[in-house]
Amino acid sequence: MLASSGFRFKLEGITRTINSEWAIETWDGYTELEYKSKLRRGDFATLNIYYLTALLSGSLGFAYFPGPHDTSNSTEFTFDGVVMQHTAAPGGGEPDLDSGNIAVHEIGHWLGLLHTFHRSYWLGGLSCEGTGDLIADTPHQGYPSYGCPVGSDSCPHRPGLDPINNFMDYSNE
Repeated sequence: MLASSGFRFKLEGITRTINSEWAIETWDGYTELEYKSKLRRGDFATLNIYYLTALLSGSLGFAYFPGPHDTSNSTEFTFDGVVMQHTAAPGGGEPDLDSGNIAVHEIGHWLGLLHTFHRSYWLGGLSCEGTGDLIADTPHQGYPSYGCPVGSDSCPHRPGLDPINNFMDYSNE
């Protein structure tokens, strides 16, 4: 599907920075603003991925959705990108979650993709009546999947099984 999306990725470089003050996510956003303002490269079309020692939120990664971008707002520009727990990197040691697919999920958000259950779950409660992820061929999903629930159908009155193999769900890799 990527071939028809118009998106292309080209590795421009890797920078490794060891800084114990930046290695752990903070709740106030100050640390994130500090390290990203020093390390950020390129423009809004440039994907920057930051791997940290620990994300206090308990997640393995997060990303900011795209624009509309105000290039005069340097904070918006600086916060752009994907932040990942280092153990979720390929071979990073996070059991069953270190193949790199967490990064694919977060890059999906960076490109503007919602969770497969997004509109149903987050905006309408546990419901199959929402608009889903706004992608026409994704089956409706009432709530996130965990583990590997093959054959799960959280919206039986809608066509299709839960898209547990879609990177934008929460099911295991």
